[in-house]
Amino acid sequence: MESAARRPLGHLTSNVPRPTSHVLLIGSLAAAVFLILLPCLKADFIYWDDDQHVFANPDTASLSGENLRKIFTSTVNDTYIPLSILSYAVERHFFGLFPYHYHADNVLLHIANVLLVFFLAGRLGLGTTAAFLAALLFGIHPMHVESVAWVTSRKDVLYTFFYLLSVLCYHEHLKTGCRKKYWLSLGFGVLSVLAKPMALSLPFILALLNWFIEGTDRRRTLRSIFPFTLLIFSIVSITYGLNARTPMAQFPQSLLLWIWCASFYVEKFFLPIGLSPLYRAPQPVDLANPFYLKGLLIVVFITLALIRFRRERLLVFAVAWYALSTFFLWRFDLKDTSLVADRFMYLPSLGFCLWIGNGLEKLSSKSGQQQTEWRRPLLWLALTLFLLLPPLTVRQCRVWSNDWTFWNEVIRRLPDSSLAYTNRGVFLQLMGADALALADLNQAVALDPSNFVAYLTRGKLFGKEGQWELAREDYDRALEQPLNEKTYLAYFNRGLAYQALGRRREALRDFEQTISLKPDYPEGFARRMDVLNILQK
Repeated sequence: MESAARRPLGHLTSNVPRPTSHVLLIGSLAAAVFLILLPCLKADFIYWDDDQHVFANPDTASLSGENLRKIFTSTVNDTYIPLSILSYAVERHFFGLFPYHYHADNVLLHIANVLLVFFLAGRLGLGTTAAFLAALLFGIHPMHVESVAWVTSRKDVLYTFFYLLSVLCYHEHLKTGCRKKYWLSLGFGVLSVLAKPMALSLPFILALLNWFIEGTDRRRTLRSIFPFTLLIFSIVSITYGLNARTPMAQFPQSLLLWIWCASFYVEKFFLPIGLSPLYRAPQPVDLANPFYLKGLLIVVFITLALIRFRRERLLVFAVAWYALSTFFLWRFDLKDTSLVADRFMYLPSLGFCLWIGNGLEKLSSKSGQQQTEWRRPLLWLALTLFLLLPPLTVRQCRVWSNDWTFWNEVIRRLPDSSLAYTNRGVFLQLMGADALALADLNQAVALDPSNFVAYLTRGKLFGKEGQWELAREDYDRALEQPLNEKTYLAYFNRGLAYQALGRRREALRDFEQTISLKPDYPEGFARRMDVLNILQK
């Protein structure tokens, strides 16, 4: 007979939901999630990586053999995500560049993930009610909107889909010893990491599942997860090699930042207010700063709770699932724009969803006169919180509607963000609202005098108005900044300004510099030829 210590939840046994007997329940779950996320279907592409991943990415333009080779041998933003890029190429081939189809696929993948959470919960021993509540929470949590509403975040819903299939197959292998399920699990794991490098956590999660289901058979665990580790880590190393980090010079600051990142996701999951498309680390990075003190207290509280309730296996499982699937994202430097992000909590929140769903089911099943007094208030509180989630989620969906709503929200949350004013200015310029764009770009350079993109874009606006001297001055300022992948555009545009001002020799030098930086830029050759023809007359 199986000992209590080796059962998933102590007193519960596996309660695998069957699709044929839970059609109404599954349909209700899918319908609820779909209706709440319906605003996502009306969203547009956003000039925040959607261009680099989808509509301006030459690798998605066709499904030719050459393009497929490029997809699987190149990176996007220094990240190796060939399966996600392939999904965009397939959509573009069949549907063109209509945003609706890309958003619809994200929503459908999310609903599929919700149903997989429902089935996984049952396999781990949760009752039907607990599994339903856990999956519903996963489906409608506002922190998950970014992963669904942002086309670029396809990699989150896609890697999670294969990740959960891998976990489910591995669980079946553990319970039945079926080798076919083991190899299926390994295959799904590889597909998951090809969609997003965050799948590097899969071997750790499978080891956790081994502990949760079978106890602590370390030798068998190591043998079974070794192929996962070898294959997944080999693929992840491509991305890691391009994004290696070093701690900040001051070790105490690095540690505080690391603790703040670890606590940030927990706090936002349990209190999902003040969500933002972009976040910034609080300054200064010091324990005297209440944000870092709060982060430290959250970590200490979780640690003490684990010690106090160490026999509550599902609680330990939930915290371990979170930690093992996010620890590599707890930053110790300020290098990245996305120091923390809602999308990073998409799959890692699953353990907490399971724990909350199971706790709510226990509350609703309690009986006895002594427990009635505190049971009802807790149930009403839980119901109120569930009812508050959909409006928050719908609001987040609308934030991701287009560049205007997106950057307005960033500016509302971070009013001193030069990046936000720059990107809203770029969007307004593309929409033809030049006066509004100029105001945003002026604000951007006032906040950050080294803002290359703001100078470059403002220079274009000045040139459009025929103010070529002002345009040239902005390009001069842009070229004072460190060399980057768009520096050639600053030289090219300054060459246009010199040409308009009649300073052809300076224009020629800039067009030649453009060609040296970007040999495959045909406009540079064309403009140089124009100037040469005039000078030779």
